[in-house]
Amino acid sequence: MNICIVGPLNNATNVDALKNFYEKLAKKCGEFDHSVYLPHKNIEVAPDNSKRELLPEELFELNLKKMSRTDLLVAYVGSSSTDVGIFLTTAFFNHIPIVLIYEEEINLTQIGMTMVIPDAEKITFDGFKGFEDALEKFDLALAIIDLGDRPAKPCSL
Repeated sequence: MNICIVGPLNNATNVDALKNFYEKLAKKCGEFDHSVYLPHKNIEVAPDNSKRELLPEELFELNLKKMSRTDLLVAYVGSSSTDVGIFLTTAFFNHIPIVLIYEEEINLTQIGMTMVIPDAEKITFDGFKGFEDALEKFDLALAIIDLGDRPAKPCSL
């Protein structure tokens, strides 16, 4: 299964912790032999310390191409992010199952979370325990997620 993992990074105060969390989620997916796409890897520094030079249009096209091959979107929605919203919308309109991860303390009453994505799998975790609680719950959920029969995905929006 191809899994895309997204979450907010822009304007976050804990960027390193968030990246670490996303990469640990990816590692969990790898333990189940799933292949993972982490979009934030395309805007980071390359191994030779040079900045990867993807134009915004190229990055958008790459993300759209990857999403067209995605079987499951995992999204941390603990804070606002336009990029995450774009991924959620793309997944929704392409009939890609979605797993939302967020702290129990967060009230997801925004229209986008409650009306647009009513069938998303939701994993809540204790914000006071941190991301380790989320990883444990994600591990359990990943073992039982059933994609079942779902409509064929269009290749683009």
